[in-house]
Amino acid sequence: MDYTSPADLCRWAEQQLSRKTIYKLGGIGRYDSSSRRVFDCVGLIKCFLWHDYGPGNTSYYGKTAPDINADQMYSKATVKGPISTIPEIPGLLVWQPGHIGIYIGNGQVIEATAKRWGSIGGCVVKSQFINKSAAMYRGTWTHWLRCPFLMYPEEGSKMYLKPGYQSLAWQGQTIHVYKRRDDQDIGLLQLPGQVTKTIDKIDDDHIHYCKVNWPFFNNHPDTKEYGITYGRNQGFTRDDRPAQKEYHSLIITKDGRWLKGDFESWEYPKDEIKLGTMYAVCLLHEGKDETDISSACGNVKYTVTNTQTILMGNKDEVVFAVVSGKLNGVACRQFAKAYGMTECYLGDSGGSSQMIVDGAKKVYTGRPLTAALTFYKTEQPVPEPEPTPDPEPEPKPEVIETMVFECTKASTSKGYPMRKTAPSGEIAKYLKVGDRVKVVDIQNKGKNQYTSAAEPWCQTEDGLWFAFDKGYFK
Repeated sequence: MDYTSPADLCRWAEQQLSRKTIYKLGGIGRYDSSSRRVFDCVGLIKCFLWHDYGPGNTSYYGKTAPDINADQMYSKATVKGPISTIPEIPGLLVWQPGHIGIYIGNGQVIEATAKRWGSIGGCVVKSQFINKSAAMYRGTWTHWLRCPFLMYPEEGSKMYLKPGYQSLAWQGQTIHVYKRRDDQDIGLLQLPGQVTKTIDKIDDDHIHYCKVNWPFFNNHPDTKEYGITYGRNQGFTRDDRPAQKEYHSLIITKDGRWLKGDFESWEYPKDEIKLGTMYAVCLLHEGKDETDISSACGNVKYTVTNTQTILMGNKDEVVFAVVSGKLNGVACRQFAKAYGMTECYLGDSGGSSQMIVDGAKKVYTGRPLTAALTFYKTEQPVPEPEPTPDPEPEPKPEVIETMVFECTKASTSKGYPMRKTAPSGEIAKYLKVGDRVKVVDIQNKGKNQYTSAAEPWCQTEDGLWFAFDKGYFK
């Protein structure tokens, strides 16, 4: 069961309805002498958050969620509202001063309540706040809220990690998260000879945006390539590096594949590998739950709640996360899956779980280390200078062709008529034999009224028209 899931909270609460329960103030799920589980209203919710707290299961008490009362639960919620505005989301909580319940949808609530309706109550019951005539009607709820220790998926989409740094709450703990940006590369830093320093001192000439601790890396004794370039120049099947069976190995290729296992030799050339390192525990691989534990760490790394360093991602994303608190391997896997990750690996933990973002310490336990994973500035190639464009050619002067018509014959005693409009209109001017005019336009305006011939009309530069009779002009 996912103890951060609102849906699983509803499923678990439904199970309590069929079991022997009794209401008692301060009850958090322990059993009494009659084998009844003892709850109060908020204790019913805390019991789930503490992984179904009961005899023999006390390791989550007060860790995945604090031991708080109903009013404090409401106060801690960041998403809440009046009961009249409650969304139809099973797994929300409903509240009134001093009392709290679990909303399971359709106006129904599962709550641990004292006997308030005659003989009804005194245990875990199902009530509702819509039908006033129902025997289990409770109309006193005033507000709804999202439980601050559950993960509610965004409506219509999966939960999303934004690029860069953010701080998230998970099972009552703070997790510092850094998702690689597009202009950043993933790499690793290791001090030669396994010298130990705190990660703020593990550095090189790159600009580093985020660094987290990580366990020891495989290394080549001759070239001193301490994890920085895994693989070889060619894809041979064996090399002379010492086998590191106590730590299993991880490769992220440049095309986004995550390859893991107990590699005694490397079969990938250097130019195919983006990152090569080792891990303490693989929790998630290719979208499937894994419990692949390196023998150098043992089961305690997976089972015990502790401060954790997490490397997770998928084909398109790579993410660092460091827990500022305590989670076990199962909770870390649930966190990765909630945000759509298909790969999840634990590094070192406890005193060496550290994160530095842009030089600021988000989690810093102070334990000296030999290595760190990093997101660093991608080396951008210097662009070739743009060629100098050829100068624009000088514009050629516009050539204007002008036709000159010479009158060779008069059509009337006054001369050849020219008009303001064509083909008919007031005669404005007459051309005498030998006169010349410049023509700027020639159009087929209609018939010549003197010759009845469909001949063109010519417009002079001063806007007058005349009919072009071939026998009168050249």
